[in-house]
Amino acid sequence: MPARSDLRRCSTLANTPLRAARLAACTAVLVGGTAHAEFRPFARPAIAADAPPVDDDGDGGASTAPTGGSDDTKISVIFDAGWQSSSKFDRGGRISRVAGQGAVRVDQRLSDDLHLTIGAEYMYQDFRFRGPFGAFAGAPWDSLHRVSAGAVLRYRVSDDWMVMGGPVARFAFEDGGDPGDSFRGGGAISAVVRIDDDLRIGAGFGIVSRLERDAQIYPVIVFDWRIAGDWRLTTSGMPPYGNAGLELVYEMGEGIEFGFGAAYERDEYRLSDTNVQPGGVGEFRGTHLYARASYRISDRVNLALRAGLLLSGDVRIYDDRGNRTATDDFDPAPGVIGTVTIRF
Repeated sequence: MPARSDLRRCSTLANTPLRAARLAACTAVLVGGTAHAEFRPFARPAIAADAPPVDDDGDGGASTAPTGGSDDTKISVIFDAGWQSSSKFDRGGRISRVAGQGAVRVDQRLSDDLHLTIGAEYMYQDFRFRGPFGAFAGAPWDSLHRVSAGAVLRYRVSDDWMVMGGPVARFAFEDGGDPGDSFRGGGAISAVVRIDDDLRIGAGFGIVSRLERDAQIYPVIVFDWRIAGDWRLTTSGMPPYGNAGLELVYEMGEGIEFGFGAAYERDEYRLSDTNVQPGGVGEFRGTHLYARASYRISDRVNLALRAGLLLSGDVRIYDDRGNRTATDDFDPAPGVIGTVTIRF
């Protein structure tokens, strides 16, 4: 299930014209502020900023935290499996992929005003390329591995202000590649303010290193807005922890929830020495439009299924000095992701 913003508790707006104006303004800010952020929606990372917030009631997020464990420590285990259908490259060849991921997240309340989330995840992606290729000398890469770890610290400064941020580290490489030469690191920080009982918004910045290229600096925008009744518009995570985007959520009740969203995926990997571009860098990009349904079976177990379409997808290859040597776009591709979350 896509990660949620830290900003949750909102009540209903009564003024419909004000709702429409605020929706337009917030959407413009979000899209403009996160256009270059690094999103990863194909499989759900555990390092996303979706842990129970340090909320206004001073319970450290107990109202939204999973049950089980101690009052101050919550543990979540997440399993994902995803599939993306075969799609044609513009210049010849085809691409498809399947993926699996396992993640562990620990949410720790350090005090009434301080909350820490730490997590680690491993993701495996099996890309399947079929030629003949017009843009590449052969298959751009084979299977990919990604290992990540990170933390998000949240501090409630006052009843209306909260700051949050922390580091992330990642190793991402092709099967047979050098893990030690695939390290990327960075972090982000942002401040969040409660505008009123219906809207909370935050802004900040992040930085993340890239393989063979300069580090990327980008803005971070987060907000959560109760539009009306059971409908909520929310950001979903905080880059560079992944899985960030914009989602419209409908809370049906009885443990059932629906979401409709969009997110931009971009990731890069160190290629193996036997690749068509030995020791280079492979990059994958695409924009996801999706619909999600989730069901909370119990306080400990949640199931989610997301189906959507990957648009504007492309594959890029760089040499070991950061020069782009090949690129090609591919047609829209449908896909599906299933998620199981178990809380202790």
